[in-house]
Amino acid sequence: MHRSQMTLGKTLRTLPLAGLLFVAGLGSTGCSIAGAEQQGGELLIPDLDRTRTGRIGVLEDRFVTPPGFTVEQAATAELVGSIVNMTFDHLGRPVLSAEGAGIRLLIDRDEDGQYETMKVFSDEVQTAQGMHYIGPGDLLVNSEGPSGTGIYRLTDTDGDDQADRVSLIGPSAGKIGEHGPHTILRGPDGFYYVLYGNHSRPDVELDPASPSRGLQEDHLLPRYLDPRGHANSIRAPGGTIHRLSPDLEQWSQIASGFRNPFDFAVDVAGELFAYDADMEWDVGLPWYRPTRLAHVIPGGDYGWRTGSSKFPFYYADTLPSVDDVGRGSPVGVAFYYHHVYPEKFDGALFMGDWSRGRVRVAFPQGAGATYAGRTVDFVLGEPLNVTDLDVGPDGFLYFSTGGRSTTGGLYRVRYTGEARGPESRGVDRVLAQPMPRSAWGRHAQVRAREELGERWGPELRAAALDPGREAERRLRALEALQVLGPQPDRALLQELLADESQPQVRAAAVFLLGTLPFDQVREDLARALADPDPFVARRACEALVRAGLENAEGSTSSGPLAASLFSLLDHPDRFVRYAARLALVRMDHATWVGSVSGDGVRAHPRRALEGLLA
Repeated sequence: MHRSQMTLGKTLRTLPLAGLLFVAGLGSTGCSIAGAEQQGGELLIPDLDRTRTGRIGVLEDRFVTPPGFTVEQAATAELVGSIVNMTFDHLGRPVLSAEGAGIRLLIDRDEDGQYETMKVFSDEVQTAQGMHYIGPGDLLVNSEGPSGTGIYRLTDTDGDDQADRVSLIGPSAGKIGEHGPHTILRGPDGFYYVLYGNHSRPDVELDPASPSRGLQEDHLLPRYLDPRGHANSIRAPGGTIHRLSPDLEQWSQIASGFRNPFDFAVDVAGELFAYDADMEWDVGLPWYRPTRLAHVIPGGDYGWRTGSSKFPFYYADTLPSVDDVGRGSPVGVAFYYHHVYPEKFDGALFMGDWSRGRVRVAFPQGAGATYAGRTVDFVLGEPLNVTDLDVGPDGFLYFSTGGRSTTGGLYRVRYTGEARGPESRGVDRVLAQPMPRSAWGRHAQVRAREELGERWGPELRAAALDPGREAERRLRALEALQVLGPQPDRALLQELLADESQPQVRAAAVFLLGTLPFDQVREDLARALADPDPFVARRACEALVRAGLENAEGSTSSGPLAASLFSLLDHPDRFVRYAARLALVRMDHATWVGSVSGDGVRAHPRRALEGLLA
């Protein structure tokens, strides 16, 4: 590492992040540090987070930010109280969940950037730790409510900004709390994705063909349990992510083995990222696992078990992290898809850390079938009891504070430089829509659909098929069709699957093929297993499971399909091997189990290991 000394007497360090780093600043609320210098094309960031005492000793103001950014208060603690969750509604107004209270709307009547009025949306639920709008005035929350803990649907039927209908969608085992039910998001397939901490789970009937299912525990060596009793009675699957159908009826378990990610986010390609918690009392013990940014794939087991039974990240039956962050208390996370921050922030992932008083940022980059990237500090604060994050219509990152009865508030991270202009003509307006999965972003797309009329479907279809467009715009066209209709048919997805120019587009086609019946897409997905891009091959394995691979065991073509999956057990990409093994075990064992032994396997150690695990 390059090392340098600054005038404050603090040692600075270069943090590698694909060549992109920041200088955190001191000053009013985010000015650059005097004397900050650039070395080797990398910017330096002050090492202020080693000790709280050391950080307090050098801060001239409450917040530290990179040059060009500043933190400003958007709503006072007196107005909002201790906030545990936040989002924005279809009009771009902040919607807050207060600790021990209901759902509140904030209103800026004089449009000066300061929210001075609060309106009660619902007091029939309390301490919601997950909120997602289905549509205007139609809100899903994970909370305590009239019928206990669960997902509730709060509906404002007359447009007066007050919910007049409350219905329980799915009850939860385990109370709302720091390790209870958490985030609700909508994915590019139009399904809802729901996160649960390791002290809770949905108390519903799960699809028996769920990608993640049936996890049990066995131990060769005695288990050491926490002497204070924390989570001693909790067993696999631990924290989970579930998928809920658009009609809010069918539940499927997607991934498991988390300790307690408070939040997760979905990138433009539809990949899930969770910021999972450590067990801080385990620090110094062999089984300690740091907080980490996890790339979540269907069927993934991320290895949390109580006490000393946690999986090391190198175990073949779990998956490694994108980045091991260290000590902390993970809270809200959000991807940035707006045009106000500099271009280098497109696709950035912001992550809150409550106990360490910081907002961190990562820039996940594709690395085979998964992602790579390091997290660095974006905002430091004393205090900074951040609880949740979201991107507002103005393009600024907002964060709430509170938790454990601490002082609450709402803040925005303003960029003082020049913003980039959005596109606003025809279908490009849809493809360039900032934060399209937000309530206000989706509402803008619905309005665009109404304005385009009969042009909507054909123009989006043409955009998805256009190899001259950026991959991200083509993915957005597909998602708009999938969520707002008319949904892509098999013919369109087949055409996209044959596109050799952009593997991201082929991967999106494979993802959506997995939502169709197995007998319609078997051959398409079987061919995709041989795709040269590991991201596409991994998704083909997952799509086979989702489409109904398990129900096709008796087919005469199961043997060749099993052989294709078995060959992927030796793939150089760990995530492909993992996904192939999960698909293989769904098939009739008679079609492949004989391949686990013999000279062919002995020549391929990775295939032997994955085959034996299968």
